[in-house]
This record gives sequence, structure tokens and C-alpha cells, in this order.
Amino acid sequence: MKTTTRTLLVTAASVGLVATGASAQAAPADATRVLAEHVTVRVMLDGAMSGARGNQHRFTYQTDTEGMPWPASAMKITSFFCPTGATVTQTWQSSRCTHRSTRYLRPRSADYRVSSTMRSAVVDGTLVSGSRLFAADLTLFADGAQRTSNHGGAVRREVDANVSGTVGGARVRWSTRGEAWIHRYETVR
Repeated sequence: MKTTTRTLLVTAASVGLVATGASAQAAPADATRVLAEHVTVRVMLDGAMSGARGNQHRFTYQTDTEGMPWPASAMKITSFFCPTGATVTQTWQSSRCTHRSTRYLRPRSADYRVSSTMRSAVVDGTLVSGSRLFAADLTLFADGAQRTSNHGGAVRREVDANVSGTVGGARVRWSTRGEAWIHRYETVR
């Protein structure tokens, strides 16, 4: 009877050690937890855009608005009509171009996604500005090394990206495709 009891106690203790060891290996000490994922896109769009007048459009889409004095300015489409040969950039406007409208977009987290590796992201929702809807089909691909910095007790990872695609039918201007970033905030558990 004593032999059976000892065997059961030793077996139970061994099972407990194995179970504890397995769970410790499943969660390494340096595991991170994602706090937030964001994209920033500042490009020019060329062509007609459904829902906006004009043929050249400044597109600003910044999902990380924490600490901004006016977060509404982080997501907008500013449209211009430019005759042949005239152009608008993010910081300059030809005197031959006419401002047509500025539409502020309603932020919605369902409109964008970041891959688990941070090497790509998409903005592929229906962007909303009042009663206007803009179908977005943008893809961001990482272009360069990832940068890491400390940000208020969290780790901020960021990588430059190239963006391609359309918003409301207007296409990303090739010369501005490098004006995008993918970033993530993480904390160590």
C-alpha cells in the first residue's frame, strides 16, 4: 500500500513539473504586447475622384492623432482643379490651380490594417466625410529598416513605406508614393 501511494505522489509531482515547464516556455520573458498600430499616408492623388470636385487631391491619412491640437486635420482630402501643366504638391500650389474643397474624414479603425510583421499595411475601407463616401484601396509596403524609440514607457517601432492604389478612383501620384509610414506601439510584458 505504501509503494502505491509513493508512486502516485511522485507521478503527480512529475506531471506538475512538466506542466509548469511547458507554460514557462510558451510565454518567454521578453514577449511584447501590441498597444496600437498606425499608418500615416501623405500623398497626392491624380484624376477624377467620385465625391470630390477637382483633378488633383492632397490626401492626408494619419491614424495616430494623440497629442495633436486639431486631430481633424490628420485625415482629409483637399481637392484642386488644375489646367494641363499646372500642379499641386503637399506644400505648394500653382497659381493656375483652383481650390475646390476640403473634406475631413471620420476616423474609423476598421478602415486600415497593419500586418503582424509591419512589412505591409492596407487602407481599404470606405472613408466617410459627412454624407460623402470615398472607396479606398491603398497598399503600403515597408521600404527600409525599422526604427525603434522609447515613447512614454512603450516601444515605438516605425518603418518608411511606399504606397500605391486609389482613393475614390483617383490614383496615387508616383512621385509622392514614398510619403507613408507604418508604426506600432508595444510594451514588454
